[in-house]
Amino acid sequence: MSYLKLQQLAIGYGNSKTAVDQLDLDVAQGELISLLGPSGCGKTTTMRAIAGLIDLRAGSITLDGRDIGRLPPNKRNIGMVFQSYALFPHLNVFDNIAFGLRLRKVDNNNLRKRVEKVIAAVGLSGFEARLPAQMSGGQQQRVALARAIVIEPKLLLLDEPLSNLDAKLRVQMRAELRRIQRELGITMLYVTHDQEEALALSDRIVVMHGGKIEQLDTPEQLFSAPRTRFVANFMGYENLFDYQEGHLLGNGQRLPFVVTAPGQFACAGWRPEQVKVGDGQYYGTVRSRGFLGDSVEYVLCTPIGDIKGVAPASAASWREGDSVKFSLPAASVLLLPA
Repeated sequence: MSYLKLQQLAIGYGNSKTAVDQLDLDVAQGELISLLGPSGCGKTTTMRAIAGLIDLRAGSITLDGRDIGRLPPNKRNIGMVFQSYALFPHLNVFDNIAFGLRLRKVDNNNLRKRVEKVIAAVGLSGFEARLPAQMSGGQQQRVALARAIVIEPKLLLLDEPLSNLDAKLRVQMRAELRRIQRELGITMLYVTHDQEEALALSDRIVVMHGGKIEQLDTPEQLFSAPRTRFVANFMGYENLFDYQEGHLLGNGQRLPFVVTAPGQFACAGWRPEQVKVGDGQYYGTVRSRGFLGDSVEYVLCTPIGDIKGVAPASAASWREGDSVKFSLPAASVLLLPA
């Protein structure tokens, strides 16, 4: 049975056109689902509607068997962590976390126990008296998470909560988020535009495009078997070409490539790391190169358009303007049906 159920949601701002249209989604209790997509796809709009910050134009939102779609935000029992954290600068860690409990008039003994428990869960024991200005970005993020968790919400919404952190801390914090979510069994909806973040965190991922769900799948399936050209490109298949009668098509040109798999296919694609630069049956001219440490990424100008590929750094001696061989391995091609 669905714990969170969105049915035929239609959401918009003022008199503008509908930003999200006919959206259906079922979330199981204790599940962590990411809403993934580029800016303007409707992911944050969907989350804000669930929180009650935007009115629905149509549809329903059911949480734990209760229709909450027309309730005010404070009646939905939903926690939310914003991108900015929104901590009170004049309150210490303990009082920031306790704020929601005090609004709910929780007695002091119970309040202290709940705050201390959640402070330990997010790894902030010993920081109770610190002010936000005395803490790092990662520590502030934990305070914001603890403040949302301590009210024991039925659902926790997180809107790009790690985007203000540096790359190393972001990786550490997403591991902490996953640990906390699993230990406490909280149902989470997580908004991000970062594919790697969604893959690392989620039980399932919703890829959104133009206010609709383009694909809903496990991270493994989404990564290896995207079902549409948009999802494939968004998940890293940067080399995508129309396919017809044994040829890749682009720029009004054709490049021979024979598909042996049964079926009719309209598109063939490869990730950059699957295109091997320096060997193969095709030729391209180096348009640009980027050093990545162990490897060098090349953008090659070919008759059908630019193709991005990779070569080991030890063997990557080609420069802009050089002609170089490359391969498009049949074993790793992604084929999308007509």
